[in-house]
Amino acid sequence: MMSAHVRRLLWVRALRAFGDGFVSLLLPLYLIELGLGPFEVGAITAGTLLGSGVLTLAIGLSAHRFRLRTLLLCATFMMAATGLGFAVMTHFWPLLLIAVVGTLNPSSGDVSVFLPLEQAALAHVAGDRQRTALFARYSLVGALVAALGALSAGLPELMVDAAGMPMRSALQLMFGLYGAIGLAAAAIYRKLPADFAAALGRDAKAKKFFEGLSYSKKKLLVTPIEVKNPDVRKERIAKTVAQLKEGKA
Repeated sequence: MMSAHVRRLLWVRALRAFGDGFVSLLLPLYLIELGLGPFEVGAITAGTLLGSGVLTLAIGLSAHRFRLRTLLLCATFMMAATGLGFAVMTHFWPLLLIAVVGTLNPSSGDVSVFLPLEQAALAHVAGDRQRTALFARYSLVGALVAALGALSAGLPELMVDAAGMPMRSALQLMFGLYGAIGLAAAAIYRKLPADFAAALGRDAKAKKFFEGLSYSKKKLLVTPIEVKNPDVRKERIAKTVAQLKEGKA
C-alpha cells in the first residue's frame, strides 16, 4: 500500500503531465496566433529548453542546501507565473524571457526542474523493495496523463465553435489553466512533511540510520508523527530522532 506522501507525488506528476501535454502542442500555435514569425517561434521554443536545462543543472548542484519541499513549492510558483505570463504577454521579448526562466515544456518528455526534485523525493520515501515499482508507476502516470493532456489540446477549437470565442482568447485560457495547475500542485506539495526531514537533516547519524531502513519500517516510524496537533507532532519528532540516533527503529 502506498503512503500518502507517494500518492501526493503521483498526483502532482499527473497534473504536470496533463499541463505539459497540451502546452507542448499549443505553444507554437499560440505564438503564430500572436503574429510571431518562424524565427521568433523557434527562439522561444529553444529558450524553454535552454532555461529548463540550466535550471535543472543549477538545482542539481545546489539542492542539498535547501529543503526539498521548499524547492518543490518554488517550482510550482514558477509554473503558475509562467502560465500567467504567457496568458497575458503578447510581445516577443517578454515571452522569450518568461520562456527562459519559466517551466514550459515544449517536448514530449519531462525536461523541467520538477523531474529531479520529484525523483529525489520519491527515493526518500520509498524503501529498497518498493522503489523500482514506485518509479515505474511514476513514469507510467506521466506517460498516460500526458497523452490525455495532448488530447485536450483540441479544447480551444471547441471553445471557438461552441462559444464563438476568439482563438487567441481560447489559447490564453489554456495557458491560464497551466498556471492554475501550478497552484494546485503547490497546494498538494504543502502537505509534504518538512519538519521531520529538517530534524533529520540536523542529525547526520539519525538521518543515515533512517535512510538505511526498509520502506515498511520507515512508514511505521513516520505514521505516528502525522498528527495535526503541532505540539504533539514536535514532541514525537524529537522522540523519533533521538531513537534513530541510538540506532533503534
